[in-house]
Amino acid sequence: MNESVISANDLSLTFETNDGPVHALQDINLDIEKGEFVSFIGPSGCGKTTLLRVIADLETPTKGVIKVNDMGASEARMGGHMVMFFKLLAFIRGAQLEEILNYLSK
Repeated sequence: MNESVISANDLSLTFETNDGPVHALQDINLDIEKGEFVSFIGPSGCGKTTLLRVIADLETPTKGVIKVNDMGASEARMGGHMVMFFKLLAFIRGAQLEEILNYLSK
């Protein structure tokens, strides 16, 4: 049986600005299963970073549900269930990356 470690259901995020609403994310549905390697690819401004910020509990969605390890994003962050690597990949060797990924997939 497959196990989702990150799931988003009908996720939307709208920023209110002086020029009107900006729909950064709209009706996102996503399931990332344990052991999967996922990349978000798209043009600047399409919502890649915003989605990652919602997953990391740095932004609050205006609609929908995000789950990390079957918990709300805030609960997962506060419980230490998330690890963020900022530009770490540029500084480690392939063997180190494999070791990190193996550890995180347990």
